[in-house]
Amino acid sequence: MELADFKDLVFEKAKRAGFTDYEIYYEKGNAFLAKIYNGEVKEFKNAKSAGLSFRGNYNGKTGYSYTAKIDADAAEFLIESAKSGAAVIDEEKETIYAGSEKYIQLEDEKVSEMPAAEKIEKAKVMEKAAYGEDARIKQVPHAAVGNSEGEIHIFNSAGLNLSRKSNIAYAYVYAQAEENSQTKMGWDIFAGKDFTGFDEVGLAKKAVKNAVVMLGARDVKTGKYPVIFENKIAADLIAVYSGIFFAENVQKGFSLLGGKIGEKIASDIFTLNDYALCDKSLSQIPFDSEGVAAYNKAVIKNGILETYLYNLKSAARDNTVSTGNGFKGSYKSPVTTACLNFFVSPGETTEDELLEKMVDGIYVNGLAGLHSGTNAVSGDFSLKADGFIVQGGKISYPIEQFTVAGNFYELIKNIKGIADNLFFDLPGGGGTFGSPSLYVGEVKVSGGE
Repeated sequence: MELADFKDLVFEKAKRAGFTDYEIYYEKGNAFLAKIYNGEVKEFKNAKSAGLSFRGNYNGKTGYSYTAKIDADAAEFLIESAKSGAAVIDEEKETIYAGSEKYIQLEDEKVSEMPAAEKIEKAKVMEKAAYGEDARIKQVPHAAVGNSEGEIHIFNSAGLNLSRKSNIAYAYVYAQAEENSQTKMGWDIFAGKDFTGFDEVGLAKKAVKNAVVMLGARDVKTGKYPVIFENKIAADLIAVYSGIFFAENVQKGFSLLGGKIGEKIASDIFTLNDYALCDKSLSQIPFDSEGVAAYNKAVIKNGILETYLYNLKSAARDNTVSTGNGFKGSYKSPVTTACLNFFVSPGETTEDELLEKMVDGIYVNGLAGLHSGTNAVSGDFSLKADGFIVQGGKISYPIEQFTVAGNFYELIKNIKGIADNLFFDLPGGGGTFGSPSLYVGEVKVSGGE
Protein backbone atom coordinates (compact mmCIF):
# COMPACT_ATOMS: atom_id res chain seq x y z
CA MET A 1 0.00 0.00 0.00
CA GLU A 2 1.25 3.48 -0.85
CA LEU A 3 1.84 5.90 2.01
CA ALA A 4 -0.79 8.37 0.76
CA ASP A 5 -3.44 5.62 0.57
CA PHE A 6 -2.49 4.34 4.01
CA LYS A 7 -2.77 7.84 5.45
CA ASP A 8 -6.28 8.22 4.03
CA LEU A 9 -7.32 4.86 5.47
CA VAL A 10 -5.94 5.64 8.95
CA PHE A 11 -7.55 9.08 9.02
CA GLU A 12 -10.91 7.66 7.97
CA LYS A 13 -10.75 5.07 10.76
CA ALA A 14 -9.62 7.69 13.29
CA LYS A 15 -12.56 9.93 12.49
CA ARG A 16 -15.02 7.05 12.79
CA ALA A 17 -13.47 6.00 16.10
CA GLY A 18 -14.11 9.43 17.62
CA PHE A 19 -10.67 11.07 17.49
CA THR A 20 -11.05 14.84 17.25
CA ASP A 21 -7.66 15.52 15.66
CA TYR A 22 -4.82 13.25 14.64
CA GLU A 23 -1.46 12.95 12.93
CA ILE A 24 0.82 10.52 11.12
CA TYR A 25 4.59 10.87 11.39
CA TYR A 26 6.50 8.68 8.90
CA GLU A 27 10.23 8.18 8.50
CA LYS A 28 12.43 5.93 6.43
CA GLY A 29 16.14 5.71 5.94
CA ASN A 30 19.11 3.81 4.66
CA ALA A 31 22.43 3.56 6.52
CA PHE A 32 25.73 2.18 5.21
CA LEU A 33 28.90 1.65 7.23
CA ALA A 34 32.09 -0.26 6.52
CA LYS A 35 34.86 -0.51 9.16
CA ILE A 36 38.25 -1.95 8.34
CA TYR A 37 40.77 -3.55 10.69
CA ASN A 38 44.03 -5.15 9.55
CA GLY A 39 42.91 -4.98 5.94
CA GLU A 40 39.66 -6.84 6.53
CA VAL A 41 36.06 -5.70 6.93
CA LYS A 42 35.37 -6.00 10.67
CA GLU A 43 31.94 -4.35 10.58
CA PHE A 44 29.49 -3.94 7.72
CA LYS A 45 26.03 -2.44 7.71
CA ASN A 46 23.73 -1.67 4.81
CA ALA A 47 20.31 -1.41 6.40
CA LYS A 48 16.99 0.07 5.38
CA SER A 49 14.36 1.04 7.91
CA ALA A 50 10.89 2.58 7.86
CA GLY A 51 8.02 3.13 10.23
CA LEU A 52 5.36 5.53 11.33
CA SER A 53 3.56 6.70 14.42
CA PHE A 54 -0.04 7.76 14.91
CA ARG A 55 -0.97 10.41 17.46
CA GLY A 56 -4.55 11.42 18.15
CA ASN A 57 -6.74 13.18 20.72
CA TYR A 58 -9.59 11.08 22.12
CA ASN A 59 -11.87 12.18 24.98
CA GLY A 60 -9.51 15.01 25.87
CA LYS A 61 -6.39 12.82 26.05
CA THR A 62 -3.64 11.99 23.55
CA GLY A 63 -2.98 8.42 22.50
CA TYR A 64 0.10 7.13 20.68
CA SER A 65 0.79 4.06 18.55
CA TYR A 66 3.33 3.03 15.95
CA THR A 67 4.01 0.37 13.33
CA ALA A 68 6.62 -0.68 10.80
CA LYS A 69 3.93 -2.05 8.49
CA ILE A 70 1.70 -0.24 6.02
CA ASP A 71 -1.43 -2.29 5.38
CA ALA A 72 -5.08 -2.52 6.43
CA ASP A 73 -4.32 -4.55 9.57
CA ALA A 74 -1.73 -2.00 10.66
CA ALA A 75 -4.25 0.81 10.21
CA GLU A 76 -6.71 -0.94 12.51
CA PHE A 77 -3.97 -1.66 15.06
CA LEU A 78 -2.85 1.99 15.14
CA ILE A 79 -6.33 3.28 15.92
CA GLU A 80 -7.15 0.71 18.59
CA SER A 81 -3.77 1.06 20.32
CA ALA A 82 -3.93 4.85 20.39
CA LYS A 83 -7.51 4.74 21.68
CA SER A 84 -6.52 2.37 24.49
CA GLY A 85 -3.52 4.51 25.38
CA ALA A 86 -5.57 7.70 25.55
CA ALA A 87 -7.94 6.05 28.02
CA VAL A 88 -5.23 5.49 30.64
CA ILE A 89 -2.91 8.47 30.17
CA ASP A 90 -2.85 11.20 32.84
CA GLU A 91 -0.99 13.93 30.93
CA GLU A 92 -2.60 16.94 29.27
CA LYS A 93 -3.90 16.74 25.72
CA GLU A 94 -1.30 17.55 23.09
CA THR A 95 -1.67 20.02 20.24
CA ILE A 96 -1.96 18.72 16.70
CA TYR A 97 -0.40 21.65 14.87
CA ALA A 98 -2.25 23.22 11.95
CA GLY A 99 0.90 24.60 10.33
CA SER A 100 3.10 27.68 10.20
CA GLU A 101 2.55 30.64 7.92
CA LYS A 102 5.82 30.11 6.06
CA TYR A 103 8.38 27.32 5.71
CA ILE A 104 11.92 27.33 4.37
CA GLN A 105 11.96 25.76 0.93
CA LEU A 106 14.90 23.46 0.29
CA GLU A 107 16.10 22.67 -3.21
CA ASP A 108 16.46 19.02 -4.18
CA GLU A 109 20.16 18.24 -4.32
CA LYS A 110 21.72 15.83 -6.77
CA VAL A 111 23.92 13.54 -4.74
CA SER A 112 26.65 11.51 -6.42
CA GLU A 113 26.51 7.86 -5.45
CA MET A 114 29.41 5.53 -4.71
CA PRO A 115 29.21 1.73 -4.94
CA ALA A 116 29.66 -0.20 -1.69
CA ALA A 117 32.80 -1.92 -2.99
CA GLU A 118 34.43 1.45 -3.66
CA LYS A 119 33.59 2.72 -0.17
CA ILE A 120 35.13 -0.40 1.35
CA GLU A 121 38.25 0.03 -0.78
CA LYS A 122 38.62 3.66 0.32
CA ALA A 123 38.46 2.58 3.95
CA LYS A 124 41.20 0.02 3.28
CA VAL A 125 43.34 2.65 1.55
CA MET A 126 42.85 4.94 4.55
CA GLU A 127 44.10 2.30 6.97
CA LYS A 128 47.09 1.43 4.78
CA ALA A 129 48.02 5.09 4.34
CA ALA A 130 47.95 5.64 8.11
CA TYR A 131 50.34 2.75 8.72
CA GLY A 132 52.62 3.91 5.91
CA GLU A 133 52.78 7.54 6.97
CA ASP A 134 54.90 7.05 10.09
CA ALA A 135 56.73 4.03 11.57
CA ARG A 136 55.47 5.03 15.03
CA ILE A 137 51.89 4.15 14.08
CA LYS A 138 51.40 0.74 15.66
CA GLN A 139 47.64 0.39 15.36
CA VAL A 140 44.76 1.83 13.34
CA PRO A 141 41.75 0.78 15.44
CA HIS A 142 39.19 2.55 13.28
CA ALA A 143 39.09 3.21 9.54
CA ALA A 144 35.51 3.67 8.44
CA VAL A 145 33.44 4.99 5.55
CA GLY A 146 29.69 5.46 5.78
CA ASN A 147 26.68 7.35 4.56
CA SER A 148 23.02 7.69 5.43
CA GLU A 149 19.87 8.94 3.75
CA GLY A 150 16.54 9.69 5.30
CA GLU A 151 13.16 11.25 4.76
CA ILE A 152 10.33 12.40 7.00
CA HIS A 153 6.65 13.03 6.24
CA ILE A 154 4.04 14.58 8.53
CA PHE A 155 0.30 14.55 7.80
CA ASN A 156 -2.48 15.63 10.11
CA SER A 157 -6.22 16.21 10.21
CA ALA A 158 -5.73 19.99 10.09
CA GLY A 159 -4.41 19.68 6.55
CA LEU A 160 -0.69 19.70 7.28
CA ASN A 161 1.38 17.90 4.66
CA LEU A 162 5.16 18.27 5.05
CA SER A 163 8.19 16.31 3.91
CA ARG A 164 11.97 16.66 3.96
CA LYS A 165 14.98 14.60 2.97
CA SER A 166 18.50 14.44 4.32
CA ASN A 167 21.74 12.78 3.36
CA ILE A 168 25.29 12.68 4.68
CA ALA A 169 28.53 10.98 3.73
CA TYR A 170 31.37 10.58 6.21
CA ALA A 171 34.66 8.87 6.90
CA TYR A 172 36.92 8.74 9.92
CA VAL A 173 40.24 7.22 10.89
CA TYR A 174 42.00 6.78 14.25
CA ALA A 175 45.74 6.22 14.40
CA GLN A 176 47.68 5.10 17.50
CA ALA A 177 51.31 6.16 17.79
CA GLU A 178 53.82 4.64 20.19
CA GLU A 179 57.29 5.81 21.23
CA ASN A 180 59.35 5.29 24.39
CA SER A 181 56.51 3.39 26.10
CA GLN A 182 54.12 6.29 25.44
CA THR A 183 50.94 5.79 23.41
CA LYS A 184 48.91 8.57 21.79
CA MET A 185 45.79 8.50 19.63
CA GLY A 186 44.99 10.90 16.80
CA TRP A 187 41.96 11.07 14.55
CA ASP A 188 40.29 13.06 11.83
CA ILE A 189 36.96 13.04 10.05
CA PHE A 190 35.46 13.88 6.66
CA ALA A 191 31.82 14.87 6.23
CA GLY A 192 29.81 16.05 3.25
CA LYS A 193 26.55 15.70 1.38
CA ASP A 194 28.32 13.02 -0.67
CA PHE A 195 31.91 11.85 -1.16
CA THR A 196 32.87 14.64 -3.54
CA GLY A 197 36.24 15.97 -2.38
CA PHE A 198 36.93 13.04 -0.05
CA ASP A 199 40.69 12.38 0.12
CA GLU A 200 41.20 9.16 2.03
CA VAL A 201 45.01 9.43 2.00
CA GLY A 202 44.94 13.04 3.14
CA LEU A 203 42.55 12.17 5.96
CA ALA A 204 44.83 9.38 7.16
CA LYS A 205 47.84 11.71 7.13
CA LYS A 206 46.00 14.25 9.28
CA ALA A 207 45.06 11.57 11.81
CA VAL A 208 48.66 10.40 11.98
CA LYS A 209 49.91 13.96 12.45
CA ASN A 210 47.41 14.48 15.27
CA ALA A 211 48.76 11.36 16.99
CA VAL A 212 52.52 11.81 16.63
CA VAL A 213 52.46 15.48 17.62
CA MET A 214 51.35 14.37 21.11
CA LEU A 215 54.29 12.02 21.60
CA GLY A 216 56.71 13.22 24.22
CA ALA A 217 53.92 14.81 26.25
CA ARG A 218 54.92 16.01 29.70
CA ASP A 219 53.13 16.66 32.97
CA VAL A 220 51.93 20.14 33.89
CA LYS A 221 51.94 21.83 37.28
CA THR A 222 48.63 22.25 39.08
CA GLY A 223 47.33 25.80 39.02
CA LYS A 224 45.14 28.31 37.20
CA TYR A 225 45.98 28.83 33.54
CA PRO A 226 44.60 30.88 30.67
CA VAL A 227 43.01 28.29 28.34
CA ILE A 228 41.97 28.04 24.72
CA PHE A 229 39.61 25.22 23.78
CA GLU A 230 40.09 23.93 20.23
CA ASN A 231 36.98 24.34 18.05
CA LYS A 232 36.11 20.59 18.10
CA ILE A 233 36.38 20.50 21.90
CA ALA A 234 34.40 23.73 22.31
CA ALA A 235 31.63 22.26 20.12
CA ASP A 236 31.49 19.19 22.40
CA LEU A 237 31.09 21.39 25.50
CA ILE A 238 28.32 23.39 23.82
CA ALA A 239 26.54 20.12 23.01
CA VAL A 240 26.81 18.80 26.59
CA TYR A 241 25.26 21.96 28.06
CA SER A 242 22.71 22.66 25.30
CA GLY A 243 19.91 21.30 27.52
CA ILE A 244 20.12 24.25 29.93
CA PHE A 245 18.51 26.34 27.18
CA PHE A 246 15.49 24.02 26.78
CA ALA A 247 12.31 25.56 28.14
CA GLU A 248 11.11 22.18 29.44
CA ASN A 249 14.27 21.89 31.58
CA VAL A 250 13.90 25.46 32.84
CA GLN A 251 10.29 24.71 33.79
CA LYS A 252 11.33 21.58 35.70
CA GLY A 253 14.15 23.36 37.53
CA PHE A 254 16.87 21.50 35.61
CA SER A 255 18.52 24.72 34.46
CA LEU A 256 19.80 27.81 36.27
CA LEU A 257 18.53 30.10 33.52
CA GLY A 258 14.98 30.46 34.83
CA GLY A 259 13.77 34.07 34.75
CA LYS A 260 16.89 35.32 32.99
CA ILE A 261 15.49 36.21 29.55
CA GLY A 262 16.81 39.65 28.66
CA GLU A 263 19.63 39.43 31.20
CA LYS A 264 23.36 39.36 30.54
CA ILE A 265 24.62 35.82 31.12
CA ALA A 266 27.74 35.70 28.92
CA SER A 267 30.62 37.75 27.55
CA ASP A 268 29.75 40.67 25.26
CA ILE A 269 31.55 38.91 22.39
CA PHE A 270 29.62 35.65 22.82
CA THR A 271 26.64 34.88 20.56
CA LEU A 272 25.03 31.44 20.57
CA ASN A 273 22.68 30.54 17.73
CA ASP A 274 20.15 27.91 16.76
CA TYR A 275 19.72 27.96 12.98
CA ALA A 276 17.53 25.98 10.61
CA LEU A 277 20.09 26.60 7.88
CA CYS A 278 23.81 27.30 8.22
CA ASP A 279 26.30 27.28 5.35
CA LYS A 280 28.99 25.34 7.22
CA SER A 281 26.67 22.66 8.60
CA LEU A 282 25.38 19.62 6.75
CA SER A 283 22.04 19.82 8.54
CA GLN A 284 19.10 21.65 6.94
CA ILE A 285 15.88 21.58 8.93
CA PRO A 286 12.82 23.41 7.56
CA PHE A 287 10.44 22.12 10.27
CA ASP A 288 10.47 20.11 13.49
CA SER A 289 8.72 16.83 14.33
CA GLU A 290 5.53 18.68 15.28
CA GLY A 291 5.33 20.47 11.93
CA VAL A 292 6.40 23.86 13.31
CA ALA A 293 8.56 25.91 10.96
CA ALA A 294 12.23 26.08 11.99
CA TYR A 295 14.06 29.38 11.65
CA ASN A 296 17.37 31.08 12.43
CA LYS A 297 17.55 32.65 15.88
CA ALA A 298 20.04 33.84 18.48
CA VAL A 299 19.68 32.16 21.86
CA ILE A 300 22.35 34.43 23.37
CA LYS A 301 23.17 37.64 21.51
CA ASN A 302 26.23 39.63 22.59
CA GLY A 303 25.95 38.05 26.02
CA ILE A 304 22.18 38.62 26.48
CA LEU A 305 19.86 35.62 26.84
CA GLU A 306 17.27 36.11 24.09
CA THR A 307 15.11 32.98 24.26
CA TYR A 308 14.70 29.43 25.47
CA LEU A 309 14.11 26.61 22.99
CA TYR A 310 10.46 25.52 22.93
CA ASN A 311 8.31 22.71 21.61
CA LEU A 312 4.52 23.11 21.52
CA LYS A 313 3.93 21.73 25.02
CA SER A 314 6.59 23.81 26.79
CA ALA A 315 5.50 26.89 24.84
CA ALA A 316 1.92 26.47 26.00
CA ARG A 317 3.10 26.34 29.61
CA ASP A 318 4.85 29.71 29.19
CA ASN A 319 1.99 31.15 27.12
CA THR A 320 4.26 31.68 24.13
CA VAL A 321 4.94 30.05 20.75
CA SER A 322 7.15 27.15 19.78
CA THR A 323 10.60 27.98 18.44
CA GLY A 324 10.50 24.93 16.15
CA ASN A 325 12.54 22.73 18.49
CA GLY A 326 10.10 19.86 19.13
CA PHE A 327 11.69 16.62 17.92
CA LYS A 328 11.27 12.87 18.10
CA GLY A 329 14.28 10.63 18.58
CA SER A 330 12.55 8.23 16.17
CA TYR A 331 9.03 7.55 14.99
CA LYS A 332 8.57 5.44 18.16
CA SER A 333 9.53 8.30 20.50
CA PRO A 334 7.48 11.08 22.07
CA VAL A 335 8.28 14.69 21.25
CA THR A 336 10.90 16.37 23.43
CA THR A 337 13.23 19.30 22.77
CA ALA A 338 16.32 19.26 20.56
CA CYS A 339 18.57 21.74 18.81
CA LEU A 340 18.79 22.58 15.13
CA ASN A 341 22.27 23.88 14.20
CA PHE A 342 23.42 25.07 17.61
CA PHE A 343 26.64 27.04 17.37
CA VAL A 344 28.79 29.89 18.59
CA SER A 345 29.20 32.76 16.13
CA PRO A 346 32.80 32.92 14.86
CA GLY A 347 34.99 35.92 15.49
CA GLU A 348 37.32 37.69 13.07
CA THR A 349 40.55 36.43 14.66
CA THR A 350 42.57 33.47 13.42
CA GLU A 351 43.46 30.77 15.90
CA ASP A 352 47.13 31.81 15.66
CA GLU A 353 46.15 35.36 16.57
CA LEU A 354 44.10 34.00 19.48
CA LEU A 355 47.21 32.17 20.74
CA GLU A 356 49.21 35.40 20.46
CA LYS A 357 46.54 37.22 22.44
CA MET A 358 46.72 34.63 25.23
CA VAL A 359 50.57 34.74 25.18
CA ASP A 360 51.10 32.00 27.79
CA GLY A 361 48.68 29.27 28.82
CA ILE A 362 47.25 25.93 27.71
CA TYR A 363 45.67 24.88 24.42
CA VAL A 364 43.21 22.02 25.01
CA ASN A 365 42.60 19.72 22.04
CA GLY A 366 41.16 16.69 23.80
CA LEU A 367 38.59 16.05 26.52
CA ALA A 368 37.42 12.77 28.05
CA GLY A 369 34.45 11.95 30.28
CA LEU A 370 32.18 14.58 28.79
CA HIS A 371 29.12 12.96 30.33
CA SER A 372 30.41 11.48 33.57
CA GLY A 373 32.49 14.57 34.33
CA THR A 374 29.81 17.20 33.73
CA ASN A 375 26.73 18.29 35.64
CA ALA A 376 24.13 19.57 33.19
CA VAL A 377 22.15 21.35 35.93
CA SER A 378 24.82 23.12 38.01
CA GLY A 379 27.14 23.64 35.04
CA ASP A 380 30.12 22.19 36.90
CA PHE A 381 32.68 20.13 34.99
CA SER A 382 35.88 18.24 35.78
CA LEU A 383 37.35 16.60 32.71
CA LYS A 384 40.52 14.76 31.76
CA ALA A 385 42.30 16.64 29.01
CA ASP A 386 45.11 16.59 26.46
CA GLY A 387 46.76 19.64 25.01
CA PHE A 388 49.80 21.86 24.66
CA ILE A 389 51.67 24.44 26.66
CA VAL A 390 51.57 27.82 24.92
CA GLN A 391 54.56 30.11 25.40
CA GLY A 392 54.98 33.53 23.85
CA GLY A 393 51.84 33.09 21.78
CA LYS A 394 53.06 29.86 20.15
CA ILE A 395 52.30 26.21 20.82
CA SER A 396 55.37 24.86 22.61
CA TYR A 397 55.12 21.22 23.72
CA PRO A 398 52.40 18.59 24.43
CA ILE A 399 51.13 17.88 27.93
CA GLU A 400 49.14 14.98 29.37
CA GLN A 401 47.43 13.58 32.47
CA PHE A 402 45.78 16.79 33.54
CA THR A 403 42.25 17.80 34.44
CA VAL A 404 40.39 21.00 33.63
CA ALA A 405 37.65 22.04 36.05
CA GLY A 406 35.19 24.88 36.11
CA ASN A 407 31.58 25.88 35.53
CA PHE A 408 29.93 26.37 32.15
CA TYR A 409 27.82 29.33 33.29
CA GLU A 410 30.99 31.09 34.47
CA LEU A 411 33.02 29.98 31.47
CA ILE A 412 30.77 31.74 28.94
CA LYS A 413 30.89 34.90 31.06
CA ASN A 414 34.68 34.93 30.98
CA ILE A 415 35.34 34.39 27.26
CA LYS A 416 38.19 36.64 26.14
CA GLY A 417 38.44 35.80 22.45
CA ILE A 418 36.77 33.84 19.64
CA ALA A 419 38.52 32.55 16.53
CA ASP A 420 37.15 32.47 13.00
CA ASN A 421 37.49 28.67 12.55
CA LEU A 422 33.88 27.56 12.99
CA PHE A 423 33.63 23.75 13.10
CA PHE A 424 30.46 21.64 13.00
CA ASP A 425 30.23 18.10 14.30
CA LEU A 426 28.23 15.43 12.48
CA PRO A 427 24.44 15.78 12.79
CA GLY A 428 22.99 13.68 15.61
CA GLY A 429 19.72 13.01 17.37
CA GLY A 430 20.11 16.02 19.66
CA GLY A 431 21.07 18.43 16.90
CA THR A 432 24.21 19.57 15.12
CA PHE A 433 26.73 21.46 17.25
CA GLY A 434 29.46 23.87 16.27
CA SER A 435 31.98 26.32 17.62
CA PRO A 436 35.18 28.12 16.73
CA SER A 437 38.15 27.92 19.10
CA LEU A 438 37.41 29.80 22.33
CA TYR A 439 39.80 31.66 24.64
CA VAL A 440 37.94 31.13 27.91
CA GLY A 441 40.16 32.96 30.38
CA GLU A 442 41.62 31.21 33.42
CA VAL A 443 40.65 27.62 34.23
CA LYS A 444 41.66 25.37 37.11
CA VAL A 445 44.14 22.72 35.97
CA SER A 446 45.19 19.71 38.02
CA GLY A 447 48.38 18.20 36.67
CA GLY A 448 50.83 15.47 37.45
CA GLU A 449 53.36 17.80 39.06
